[in-house]
Amino acid sequence: MQSNVFLIGLGSIAVKYDLTDLSTLGKTHARAVDSHKDFILAGGYDPSEKNRLDFSRHYNKMAFENLEYGLKKINPEVVVIASPTEKHLQSLEKILLWSNPKLILCEKPISLLLEDANRMVRLCAERNIPLFVNYFRNSEPSTFQIANAINTRKLAQPFTGSCTYNKGAMHTATHFLNLFQIWFGDPIEFKFICEKFNSHNPLDPNIEFEVRYQGGLMKFHVDISSSSLAFHTSIDFSNGLLEYRKEGEEIDWTESTDNGNFRNQPSNPIEKFESLAKQAQLNVWNEISNYIHLKNYRLCSARDAIRYIIQISDLRRK
Repeated sequence: MQSNVFLIGLGSIAVKYDLTDLSTLGKTHARAVDSHKDFILAGGYDPSEKNRLDFSRHYNKMAFENLEYGLKKINPEVVVIASPTEKHLQSLEKILLWSNPKLILCEKPISLLLEDANRMVRLCAERNIPLFVNYFRNSEPSTFQIANAINTRKLAQPFTGSCTYNKGAMHTATHFLNLFQIWFGDPIEFKFICEKFNSHNPLDPNIEFEVRYQGGLMKFHVDISSSSLAFHTSIDFSNGLLEYRKEGEEIDWTESTDNGNFRNQPSNPIEKFESLAKQAQLNVWNEISNYIHLKNYRLCSARDAIRYIIQISDLRRK
């Protein structure tokens, strides 16, 4: 049986990324849901007339100006919260007031405020509705291929690495915190370096910091010179170099030579980890399907996502 899906917010991650890049197989919720055998893209809501028109014209689905009317008419089993972050709690309260979904997926970060995030978790728990947060690398197969390589010492610790991001510590750096937790386990220590203004969202500043894990150290750097999203990391393991570029679309492993050198060594061919990043949201919806059908799944729960809010909030207080 297929589940009806309703989108709250018809902007970039919900709809638009796939409208400008025809090579993607599901970088947005709309395309992923519309192409998935287990789901029906039933409709969406957005206060922007242009966003509603773009969605309706491309997918031939209903786009509502009135959220109450849309939720009551569709009565969806699954709802996606892709509204602006500061409106996530308000969106959730309206979902619970006007519908009774079986599952809610919220875009990251769940909130900029810990109090609001905790309230969202509590409201869903009271209704026994699972709430997940869209840290989509939780659903990317390459994430767990690398984790397995680390666990089996194909990528041998200790390590030292750096990652570069922009557009906000909450919105972007938390993606790295989620990814590194899967690879390296729980962080042991955080060290604040500095804070940099985020012109994209002044409420979510960029922070440079270091995180120590049991197996090594990661340094978080900010790229404020680029207007496009920066998201890449390079990690020196004791036996080679892992490079994660283009938001994970390109992932290369180069094993070191006997003398420990691995950069630009023609005798050491690069091994590529297969990436499905161009269908990032389709990966997520495959995992949502697994959850609904009581199979093993890889999704980030709202309770787990709150730890990243706490980590960034604690850094800002240092």
